[in-house]
Amino acid sequence: MLIKKHIKLLTLNVVCLLHLSLSYSQVDPQLTQFMLTRLVHNPGYAGVNGAMCGQLLTRQQWVNFPGAPKTYLLNFDMAVPELPIGVGSNIVMEQLGFTRNLFLKLAAAYQHTLPNGHTISGGIDLGIMQSETNGTWIPGSPAPDPKIPSGVVTMTPFDMGVGLFYLASTFYVGLSSTHITAPNSTVINIPRHYYLMGGYYYSIDKFNVINSNINIKSAGTALQFDINCMYSYDATYSAGLSYRMNDAVSVLLGYKFTQGIKITYSYDITTSELRQSSVGSHEFSVSYCYKLKKKRKTTSHQNPLLLN
Repeated sequence: MLIKKHIKLLTLNVVCLLHLSLSYSQVDPQLTQFMLTRLVHNPGYAGVNGAMCGQLLTRQQWVNFPGAPKTYLLNFDMAVPELPIGVGSNIVMEQLGFTRNLFLKLAAAYQHTLPNGHTISGGIDLGIMQSETNGTWIPGSPAPDPKIPSGVVTMTPFDMGVGLFYLASTFYVGLSSTHITAPNSTVINIPRHYYLMGGYYYSIDKFNVINSNINIKSAGTALQFDINCMYSYDATYSAGLSYRMNDAVSVLLGYKFTQGIKITYSYDITTSELRQSSVGSHEFSVSYCYKLKKKRKTTSHQNPLLLN
């Protein structure tokens, strides 16, 4: 029993260190399928693809590691018919040890079509971030650090993000920032986060397409990046590989049903020191997009021959 208690306390210390490092750096969820969840980090993406889309995603990070992050995401976005406006919403919940973060945001974007047919979109999202810290995560174990509260502490600050998104037929670029208000308390400090994302589509022929993506992110102290390459066949089957700096190599598989529903699964092979205590990370998403039809304008003209 004594050995078991020491193991629990050691685990708590490890997770506490992990929690404190995250509290002062990256707070937004870490997603392998970032190329499918652009709205989470960039409100300028809302409605830019001219469709009505919804997505449900779940992620279990560092399986078998006690207190490891678990993320749940639900988002929606659509283009407003007949207006150069897109709207969207994000609901994200993440459980990390004794900390639970909940993001609730509404997004709106204004789109402008350039003479070359490309689209540039600027957006903003507003909402709240609720962060709850429970210092008694392991019952009966005292907090190993005086900075960690002995009970439950909750903060619910106003949250805001902005973003620009540029979309062409063969590539996209996005620049954004989340947590602009940088809320903080005695328990947790949330710095501004910055994102630069981009992608390029290369069609080998009408059936075979290669899509490369990159996501560079920073919380003001250090840079981290994800790079990804996906192959798709007949817009139905997809497979790819990703690399996250100093963290993981990932394998992705996807399938799109004829009804427009797409499922994607990714598995992260941990490359950091955590590989000794974890068997990797799982991420699964289900999405659906309905292409909105543009209303055809009714035109009329007079034939001068009929007026004689």
